[in-house]
Amino acid sequence: MKHFLLSVILYSISYGAFSSSTICEVEKTQIGVKSLTWNSVTLSARVTDELNTIHEGKVSLITEHRPYGVKTNIFIDYIEPYYGADAAEYVVFPTRNGQFRVIGSRYIVNNGKLYLSSSLGNYSAKCIEEKI
Repeated sequence: MKHFLLSVILYSISYGAFSSSTICEVEKTQIGVKSLTWNSVTLSARVTDELNTIHEGKVSLITEHRPYGVKTNIFIDYIEPYYGADAAEYVVFPTRNGQFRVIGSRYIVNNGKLYLSSSLGNYSAKCIEEKI
């Protein structure tokens, strides 16, 4: 985990930013997610659903998504089961012409292990990165 955090920090610095926040508004979906936000240095994340409930989470992975930019995984560990799921993960990645996609999945936790429960689909999103 120490190497991951160091890599994220160095990766952020290499692009000339000490910190940045990203806000993504998801197109109307069947999954009920309205927006995703995260900070590239603190690795904190939030997912807001259609009922304006905010689910706190974390950035679990940042990888290169050639040739378009960076792909970010956001993991949400629900405090209480949310529509039958114990956790969810969203992958946000850029595509052509500055567009973004969001792919999601739900998980059930059994004996401390995550098991894929259902797909949350693949939707377009508008994302804005703000340098801090």
